[in-house]
Amino acid sequence: MAHSDKAAQARISQDPRAALALQVIQELNKAGFLGYLAGGCVRDALLERTPKDYDVATNARPEQIRDLFGRKRTLAIGAAFGVISVLPTTAGSAEPVEVATFRSDGAYTDGRRPDSVHFSSPELDAHRRDFTINGMFLDPLRGEVIDFVGGRDDLAHGFIRAIGDPVARFTEDKLRLLRAARFATTYNFAIEQQTMAAIVSHAADVMVCSGERIGAEMRRLISSPYAARGLMLLRESRLAEHLMPGVAAAWRDDVKFQYAQRLLSNLAPEFAVRLAGIGHSVGDNDAVGDNTFGESAGSVLKELGERWRLANDELHAAQQALDFLPSLRRASELPWSRLQPLLIARYRDTAVELARGVLVITGGEFTDAWKRIAAELSRSAEDLNPPPLLTGDDLIRMGMRPGPNFRELLAKLRDSQLDGEIATVAEAVEIARRNFT
Repeated sequence: MAHSDKAAQARISQDPRAALALQVIQELNKAGFLGYLAGGCVRDALLERTPKDYDVATNARPEQIRDLFGRKRTLAIGAAFGVISVLPTTAGSAEPVEVATFRSDGAYTDGRRPDSVHFSSPELDAHRRDFTINGMFLDPLRGEVIDFVGGRDDLAHGFIRAIGDPVARFTEDKLRLLRAARFATTYNFAIEQQTMAAIVSHAADVMVCSGERIGAEMRRLISSPYAARGLMLLRESRLAEHLMPGVAAAWRDDVKFQYAQRLLSNLAPEFAVRLAGIGHSVGDNDAVGDNTFGESAGSVLKELGERWRLANDELHAAQQALDFLPSLRRASELPWSRLQPLLIARYRDTAVELARGVLVITGGEFTDAWKRIAAELSRSAEDLNPPPLLTGDDLIRMGMRPGPNFRELLAKLRDSQLDGEIATVAEAVEIARRNFT
C-alpha cells in the first residue's frame, strides 16, 4: 500500500545516501530551477522501502547544470540524453547523483534507446517513462508527490501498468516486457490487463535485448521472495517460451511447474541455488521429485547460461548442486567417506541448500537425510576435513612411483581414515606397504 507524501519525504530525508541528491535539489532551487526526485526512489519511498539510489529531474539544461555545479564536479557521460552526473564535494563520500533534464524521447529504432531527445516539461517527462509506478516525482522541499500518470493509485491497488499505450512503451524498449514481470514479482503486484495483453502479443520481441540485460532482470526475478509468482507471470505472459524454451516446454506439465514453484519458495533467495532448482524441476520427476535429472537439467543450465549470459561461477555452482543432489538425498545411508567430499566442495553451500529445499518439500523418509547433513556440518573445520594421514609425497619417500595404483591407494587410505578404520600414520603406512608390494 502506498503511503503519504510526508511519510515518503521523511523516509528519504532520514537516509544518509539521499543527502547529495537533496543538496543538488536545493542548489537547483536557489538558482531558480525546478528539482525533483524521480522514478524508482519515489516509488520505493511510498512503499516504505529504502531506495537503492536517488535520481534528480530538473528543467535546467545540461550546460546549465554543469555551470551551476562546476566542470570538476560534473560528468557529461550521458549528456546526449540530457543526463549529467554530479559528484560529491569530497571524493568517495557518496555516490554521484544523476541529474536529468525533463525530456520527451524521439523514435527508438534499436528497441532500447531513443534516437533523439527533446527537452520538455515534467508532465511530458513522466509520460515517456515505462510504468506508472515509476513515473512519479517528489518535491522534497515541499514534501509533495507529483503524479501525472496515476502511479499513486496503481501502487495502492498493486498494479503494474504501462504509461499510455503499452504496445508503444514495449516497442520503444523491448526489455520493458520482462521488467513488467520483474516489477510485479518484486512487489507482489498484478500486471494490468491491457499491459499483460501487450506482453503476450509481443513476448518474442524480448529476445532483441542482450543476454546481459535479460540476465540482470532474471537474477532479480528468480531471487525474489515472490519467485513462485514470477514463474507464473513468465508462463502466463509467454515470455518463458522465449527466455527459457526448454524449461517452458517441461513446464507445460502442471505437476513439474507446481513443483518448481514450491521448490523455489522453499529455497534461500540466492540465484545459483534457485537456478539449480529450476534445472531440477524439468526432469522426469513425479510430485516428490525423482533422482534422475542429470541430462535434462544439464542441458537447461547450458541453455540458460547462453541466453542469459550467466557467469561461469553461477553455472558451476548450480551444476554441482544438481550433481550432488542424489547423494545428499541419501545422506543418512552413506558412509562418511562418500558424504564428506560433498560437504567440503567449493559450492557446498549451494548444493546443501538445494538438498534442504528438496527434502523439505518431499518430507517423509528424507527427514533423516537432512538431520545427518546438519549434524555433520556442525563439526569443527578440522573434524570435517582432517589432514590426511599420508600424502603423495609420503608415498614417494617410501619408494613408490606415481601412477594409477598410486592414486587408488591414496583414495583408499583417505576413505579408511574418514570411516574410522585407521587412525594413525603407522596404520596407514602398513596398509600402503601391503598394497604396493
